[in-house]
Amino acid sequence: MSNHYHPKRVTPDSAPMRVVLFRSRRKDNTHVEGFRERFESFLTRDPLVSLESRFARFVHDGLPGETSRFYVSVNARDDAKVRTALLHMLIDEPDVDMASVGQMAVSIAARPSNAAQHRWLFDVDDPDLLAVNLLINDIHRISQETDTANGVEVRRTPNGWHVICEHGFDLRRLHLPETTELKKDALTIHMWAANIGDPSQLNALQSFWMRDTPQRDRSGYGR
Repeated sequence: MSNHYHPKRVTPDSAPMRVVLFRSRRKDNTHVEGFRERFESFLTRDPLVSLESRFARFVHDGLPGETSRFYVSVNARDDAKVRTALLHMLIDEPDVDMASVGQMAVSIAARPSNAAQHRWLFDVDDPDLLAVNLLINDIHRISQETDTANGVEVRRTPNGWHVICEHGFDLRRLHLPETTELKKDALTIHMWAANIGDPSQLNALQSFWMRDTPQRDRSGYGR
């Protein structure tokens, strides 16, 4: 066994590091007999499209008809903060199981304090596109009133929409309906899929991406 492993270095050209979560949830699978929740989480710098085959295998490992979701952190993670926190944990817990270090790194990276960006995520639990347009218009109105540019992205979810803005603002200027929740640093959905028995024929529903106006664009978030 070779002991000459050379870890990759972070450089100014390195892609942002993000948390990815594949998960099958009970609320999506009440119709599946014998269902048990599953998940797989990891850190990555890879484009999301390159991870879709890995997600297809996760979907295929589920029960027939089982639906799974592919999530990604809305904010990139701060390498230095994650590295420092992980080192402190390894020093403070000398009997830590080294086989679990990978999942420890994921858990640490997912902490809001270790985000490298400050995007906000609004979870709109309403499939009506009108609700999204009203929220986008309000965000742009606040940007104009405060003279601060704030880009907006929108992603389809199984139950509605995720509206992502580049940075926070004074929430007192915004009226949120009961169907909308501000989650700030959270996971947004990339796609979801049902197990139809053939991993080469992934029955996936792509979470589509929009900027500013609701025009379909498959260029994709993080691709």
